[in-house]
Amino acid sequence: ITLVSYGTEINQVLEAARQLETRGVQAEVVKLNQITPIDPQKVIQSVSKTGVLLVAEDSAAHGCVGQRLAAMLEASGVSAKVVLINCGEGFVRHGKTELLKTELFLDGDGITKRAWEVLGRG
Repeated sequence: ITLVSYGTEINQVLEAARQLETRGVQAEVVKLNQITPIDPQKVIQSVSKTGVLLVAEDSAAHGCVGQRLAAMLEASGVSAKVVLINCGEGFVRHGKTELLKTELFLDGDGITKRAWEVLGRG
């Protein structure tokens, strides 16, 4: 599985990669250093090997980096399962960041759970 993120969310993705490794799943982590313009080459190379893309980002779903990466994969002819974890389309209520990340599956445990599901093991 290829796990992609940027900014501080990369820490949650790294935690998920560690959790997956303890379960015998190798995850390739790609950190985007910029999101505009996106350089998709590392993502395309990784997903070409893994066949699964999971993008975690604390942003709205519409127009998110994950959608753009999925489109770039398709345009490059790479077929993959794609999972996007983000804040969705609605309003995110106020609260402690850690609790909100847990509710939105944007913490290490939530990302691990979603990865496990897309891999057909959950």
